[in-house]
Amino acid sequence: MVERGITLGMGFRAKDMGGHILLVTVVLANGAIAEISEVSGIHSSSPSLALTTSLRFHTHPIPPSGRMFAQFVRDVPTSIATQTMEAYKQFALSPNLANGVLKRASQRGRVRLLLSTTYFAMTPGLSEEEVEARFHETLKGFLDVTVLPEPGTGTTLVTGSYINMLGAEVPLTDEAMGAMMEYLGTVGRDGELLYPVEVELYSAVNSAINAPPLDDTAFAHRNTLWTFQLYVSSPNSLLPYPEEGFVFMDGIVRSIVDNMPPGWGYGAYPNYIDDCLGDWQHRYYGPHYPRLKAL
Repeated sequence: MVERGITLGMGFRAKDMGGHILLVTVVLANGAIAEISEVSGIHSSSPSLALTTSLRFHTHPIPPSGRMFAQFVRDVPTSIATQTMEAYKQFALSPNLANGVLKRASQRGRVRLLLSTTYFAMTPGLSEEEVEARFHETLKGFLDVTVLPEPGTGTTLVTGSYINMLGAEVPLTDEAMGAMMEYLGTVGRDGELLYPVEVELYSAVNSAINAPPLDDTAFAHRNTLWTFQLYVSSPNSLLPYPEEGFVFMDGIVRSIVDNMPPGWGYGAYPNYIDDCLGDWQHRYYGPHYPRLKAL
């Protein structure tokens, strides 16, 4: 994981590596310059407390036997998409890694799935064929359940205008996953908006992200299983941004939240500020907001 400034960033190895920052140089509100080696106190909060001017961090060795990267692209009915997401949830609760993207499909009642995953070969001395064999063995259980094809050609995301995040600390119910797929496969197909919904595996099993105690940093959602990056663009990817983009975005969120148990503890990611989020203090910072406000 590469940290963006002093807030959390994401990468394919974030789950097993965690943070890397050793020393931070900041300029405080009174103009004083400080070097901080115990970075947890300002982790995920420095944009509000100080200006970060430099970072010192440690790196990790390149996997000794290389890595394998694959993307799976499949245009499927919403029912198959829901089944795939259920399998993805079970896969995410295992020690394996994958990230998924949902996009506008070819026709109503369908969505386009794009799964991106990387396998890091940490055992020294493996041949390319051995790395590939282990990679396919790792994914076999997931692919068998989803009935998706073997690794195929990937695609790129469109340029857009509005991003929001929805963190999920509790795995989604079948009802919530089905409702989201149905919404994307009908409302998402009927309009002209361009969208990917990126579902990123965030913490999960044996995660280094979730290793620090909750109260050691400002970030309040370390035990999040997935983050949902909702990205909606105008039909031509140009301004002015259409009002229906916000309506569609909110509909995606509601399709999930309204089908989860009351009081479901989802949050919002502080790297994406949303001025339409009414309860932002709780969604961004959870129990840490009073401490940040006092500072």
